[in-house]
Amino acid sequence: MLEATEFCKTSRLFSANYMKDYLKHAAAPLALPVMPAIPVSNKKYHVTTQKRSLEVYAKAGALR
Repeated sequence: MLEATEFCKTSRLFSANYMKDYLKHAAAPLALPVMPAIPVSNKKYHVTTQKRSLEVYAKAGALR
């Protein structure tokens, strides 16, 4: 962002679109971290939650 800001400032480009274009084309893409897979065979990962209607939450909000 700082590099894009400096580029736009020195080039006298005062538009967010120029900043967006600079970031899209000139900046190096960041490497995303590799997330480990969740072992689906392990029962501790099979959690279910109670499902309620939105009316329950509306009533709880009305009590406050």
